[in-house]
Amino acid sequence: MRQYCCDSTVNLTVYPTYTAVENTAVDTAVCEADMPFNYEGTEFTAAGSKDITFQTVNGCDSIVTVNLTVYPTYTAVENTAVDTAVCEADMPFNYEGTEFTAAGSKDITFQTVNGCDSIVTVNLTVYPTYTAVENTAVDTAVCEADMPFNYEGTEFTAAGSKDITFQTVNGCDSIVTVNLTVYPTYTAVENTAVDTAVCEADMPFNYEGTEFTAAGSKDITFQTVNGCDSIVTVNLTVYPTYTAVENSTT
Repeated sequence: MRQYCCDSTVNLTVYPTYTAVENTAVDTAVCEADMPFNYEGTEFTAAGSKDITFQTVNGCDSIVTVNLTVYPTYTAVENTAVDTAVCEADMPFNYEGTEFTAAGSKDITFQTVNGCDSIVTVNLTVYPTYTAVENTAVDTAVCEADMPFNYEGTEFTAAGSKDITFQTVNGCDSIVTVNLTVYPTYTAVENTAVDTAVCEADMPFNYEGTEFTAAGSKDITFQTVNGCDSIVTVNLTVYPTYTAVENSTT
């Protein structure tokens, strides 16, 4: 028997295994609030890289390295100083779009440059504006001779009331109403009769502590019940004492 030997051709197809470079972009990022993160069935509990095995349409394994970045959520301590203060007159106060109607604390959510939410606690202090009733006594009085009168940089040219704005230690405006009373200085015409007379024998003559040694006028300064100087002009007449020679005839 004669045998024949025939050639046979076999065609083999090799499907590739893809790596990350050949496959697709695998760099990804999430916000801290989105953790843990699931990538195609593989869970990430922290930032880092993982090799993940997929199957292609042809049933071959493909290895993809996924690089995960986690953007943090900032709190007030990590972010910035959030203690702030305003004057009562500046209320309501707006902090980056959040309104405060009174002193207190509020948690405010911001977005970082990476688009993640960051929580900031803002503590607001409100400094009060004081009025005269709350602040101090503002009734004051001066003598007429002390006019014009200056009260903490504000000048009074007459008795009356003025609202004066001061700044507290915290830099806030405080309004004080100053009520000024002016006590008059009396002259002789306004005060009392000052014409007086004595006999020559009563000289020297003392008028309220001021001594006259002869007839004439003297300006004497007194203090009123309010402690202001009042000027009185005393006019003294001295009646002579006659002797026998001057008195009888012979």
